[in-house]
Amino acid sequence: MFLRRGAATVGPGLEQARTAHALALGWNIAAPWSMPWYTAMAWPLAALQPRARTDYVLCTVTVVLALAYN
Repeated sequence: MFLRRGAATVGPGLEQARTAHALALGWNIAAPWSMPWYTAMAWPLAALQPRARTDYVLCTVTVVLALAYN
């Protein structure tokens, strides 16, 4: 789902970063055990991509995990 969204906005040479971002975000959402700092692997990849709806999903996941941890 995350990989298909925004296919037209990917710049040249960013296909690998987009795929890695989709996998990292999907893993953070679907993992049975996750800590707030596990989202740190998705944030640098999100910075390489153009702004998308997945940024809001990543923010929400990070905040929910941080509040649940504390």
